[in-house]
Amino acid sequence: MAARELSGSTKRFTTLRHHDGFAFKWSEPTGLVVWRNDSPEATSSRPDGAGDFYVVEQATRQLARWNAQGQGVAVLADRFEGKRFNRPNDCAAHSDGRVWFTDPDFLFKQRPLDHLWVCAKDGIRILSLDGQVRGLLQTPGMPTSTAFGPENCLAVPTRDGCYVTRLR
Repeated sequence: MAARELSGSTKRFTTLRHHDGFAFKWSEPTGLVVWRNDSPEATSSRPDGAGDFYVVEQATRQLARWNAQGQGVAVLADRFEGKRFNRPNDCAAHSDGRVWFTDPDFLFKQRPLDHLWVCAKDGIRILSLDGQVRGLLQTPGMPTSTAFGPENCLAVPTRDGCYVTRLR
């Protein structure tokens, strides 16, 4: 579950994601409502500051932008170094405008062989302001989430613990 403060009539915005095709949202005025009933396994969404949302879609293996109604507006990224993402799982928008997201290899062994698959290893990726995707770091264990903390720190929980680093 993700919660973020927004201005206007929506005091809190929360999305709940499931692997059953549903994406839900909650706000104080409306309560819990279905945001989408055909979600491509969207597991993380964050406000982009302009009324839309950054969304990682596991089924399509991409970082996308959705509008407030839950409609896909644009594919922001689906490749790193020419190869498809593994299975993006979580994203966080940094105050400088870059979007950081995890790309673990969940279900890698369950997918049919595909030479366009990805990145040799899972890790943290960054969508830069120029639209390019850069690899930031390899984490011990599969990265499952991202969060920014005080003093410009990045926390990345993994299946094997939690990696924390200070950004420069």
